[in-house]
Amino acid sequence: FEPEAARLAAQRAEREDLEEMQEVIEKMSESVKTGELPNSFDLKFHKLIARAARNPILEMLSESMLEVASQVITGLHPSTDVLKHVVKRHREVFEAVRDHNPDLAFAVMSRHIIDVRNRLARQKGRQPKLRSNKR
Repeated sequence: FEPEAARLAAQRAEREDLEEMQEVIEKMSESVKTGELPNSFDLKFHKLIARAARNPILEMLSESMLEVASQVITGLHPSTDVLKHVVKRHREVFEAVRDHNPDLAFAVMSRHIIDVRNRLARQKGRQPKLRSNKR
């Protein structure tokens, strides 16, 4: 559902949404630089995307699913490399939303989700099962 939320956000986001997203990305980037785990900022970014989609069902799904995902990811203790990559992907999603490019927003969010899963799997020494689906 997150790629679709990103697609809708690219069509519907307002200036205030974009300002909040940009601020959260900057805070997340600073957090990674100082060695802190930026999960609250990661979670907030995904929630902002869902809110900007202006779809109550997606927002509700996002709220419940992201809380669980955040707890799981925290337990995996992502490496600095993974966290830097997350910040990079968040910037790419943000730029697609800001530029009102729904197809790019969908594609980048799809890659982001698969990339994080694969990077965390490699970090834990498991073979990833998902591949990036270029759309």
